[in-house]
Amino acid sequence: MLEFHVQQKLNKLARCLQNGDRKAGEQLFDLFAPKIFGFFICRLRHRETAEDLTQEVFLKVAGKIKSFNEGKGGFSAWTWQIAKNTLTDHFRQKRPINFSELDALELDLEASEKISTLRDPADISKLEDIFCAIKKLGVHERELAAHYYFSDLSYRQISIITKKSEGALRVAIYRINGKLKKLIYDQIHTK
Repeated sequence: MLEFHVQQKLNKLARCLQNGDRKAGEQLFDLFAPKIFGFFICRLRHRETAEDLTQEVFLKVAGKIKSFNEGKGGFSAWTWQIAKNTLTDHFRQKRPINFSELDALELDLEASEKISTLRDPADISKLEDIFCAIKKLGVHERELAAHYYFSDLSYRQISIITKKSEGALRVAIYRINGKLKKLIYDQIHTK
């Protein structure tokens, strides 16, 4: 029942934004930005690029808000589709990699506020093991892991975004957990 009320609130804010209410846009940004950033940082492991893409998503949301149709689905699913398309567009671009982005190929330990507070080498090593393990998952598994672990979304929200049943998602996340545990275990014991 809570999900329905949250969805109604988001749709109401979207209608207000369609009518030019900037405060509604700010509220939507505050609600979605951390989750979308988490999704991008998991996939890209580069803070600046994740921040840029998060901003790009909200520019697209603002630019396309008139086309949002509540009858075709909730605002949350609509926004997540824009985020997924933005990531796809980012990967499709045939642009040279800037020198400043070369560290995106490696783990960026300054990726989030939580990560940047780590100082204990053991914690940093564990985090590197986790990112290395996630990197070895398939594309769809990485996407689910990003939604579930880094974007702090519920199964219901992920279900709307991926168009998969909550039950199927629970099974998939359970299997991903098993794979990650094995991958991390293997990494630790082969060092």
